[in-house]
Amino acid sequence: MSKRLLSIILSQSLIALVEAESLPGQTPVPIPQTTLVPVTLDSFPLGAADHLNVPEDLSKVGYAEEEYFVSGTANVYDWAPPGAATVGVANAPYTTRMLVRRPIRKELLSGNVIVEILNASNLVDLEIGWALSKDYIVRNGDVWIGFTSKPVTAAALQKFNPTRYAPLNWANPRPLGDPENCTNLVSIIPGDSSRTTENGLIWDIFSQIAAWARSNYTIKPIDRTQCVYGYGYSQSGFDLQTYVDAVFPLAKQENGKPIFDGFLIATGFNTPAPINQCSPAPSGSGAGQIRTQVCR
Repeated sequence: MSKRLLSIILSQSLIALVEAESLPGQTPVPIPQTTLVPVTLDSFPLGAADHLNVPEDLSKVGYAEEEYFVSGTANVYDWAPPGAATVGVANAPYTTRMLVRRPIRKELLSGNVIVEILNASNLVDLEIGWALSKDYIVRNGDVWIGFTSKPVTAAALQKFNPTRYAPLNWANPRPLGDPENCTNLVSIIPGDSSRTTENGLIWDIFSQIAAWARSNYTIKPIDRTQCVYGYGYSQSGFDLQTYVDAVFPLAKQENGKPIFDGFLIATGFNTPAPINQCSPAPSGSGAGQIRTQVCR
């Protein structure tokens, strides 16, 4: 992607660089457990660069691609704007997956890490941010992370390769008999939610992947500041809007600083997604305070 085209995309999108206040009782975002998933001739990631319709050999541009399972616990939140989210159900176990594309040579790391909420509009992971910006990302030496962001796309992975993706888990922590496990599910795309799973696990997963990125030596630059940015396009932009407004104020590093340094909400239309699959989304709620400095 040319710098001019990137500039056009940025100018037509909402860049939310949010200064979040510390809230009482906050604890740092935990680092999730990660497991590198081996690649063989018969078992490879859905969305792997070398298995796209137009295959890409990332090694020719000095990049490596890795797939990880990411596991931990996530809260299901409730939200009543304009305040931050509150915990509805705490510590639900989850396992999702992430693709990591990074410079092979550590000295080429720019320090920028882009965490993309993979778009679920087609009920399968779409790497829209990578597709739009891969030339710029590679030229700059940025790290790109894309993660499976909904139960329905996790199910698509399991259909693609039941053995490889068997560990994926987005189970609803509320039993079917719990009256809080609603029968009238709300979602952006019809059919993307189920009473046995919970879309609302995404928010803590997103924060925890950022915490992993900050802790991982392989993607830490040698002599530059590391900056971690969130990215969402279209439906994922709706998700990112909700995260910025509702959950980001809760997400801190060990040093008390925000877990993300900024966000690019592309074609999100200032429209938040539901905080969980039983709570209708509020009307457009803005992106908080704009910072003048991003990452130093």
